[in-house]
Amino acid sequence: MPPNASLARHLRPTTVDGTPDPRYWGERSPDLTEATLIDLDLSNCELHQVNFEKATFHRTTTFDKATFMGDAGFGGATFNGDARFDTSTFRRPALLDDVVLGPGDRGNDVWPEGWRFDPVTRRLVREEPRDDAQDGEG
Repeated sequence: MPPNASLARHLRPTTVDGTPDPRYWGERSPDLTEATLIDLDLSNCELHQVNFEKATFHRTTTFDKATFMGDAGFGGATFNGDARFDTSTFRRPALLDDVVLGPGDRGNDVWPEGWRFDPVTRRLVREEPRDDAQDGEG
């Protein structure tokens, strides 16, 4: 079993058939600072606290339908492939400051709400909130 699959198994609270998984770590907090992760798939995982600071993600990284219950630090991480956060939930603000994005058009990426890819700096940047109350009024 690939190491990433072993990690994911411990971060999913239920099995495929929906029964509680006894291998689930619960509130343990993996520290993956400076880790090198290849084809990481944490879809449907529940992460209480997790640290990916300065980690390097290669190929496709997937957090589809993942729930981040506590702090999720990605500061200084590098994504050298597609990054997918489809319908992921952050109970606290996503900490994606200083994330670096490798080469490519980044067209397949899906970032958490409030973040976007800046093609000039090749970094993630916070989106400015829209003030709809001022649109067309004044």
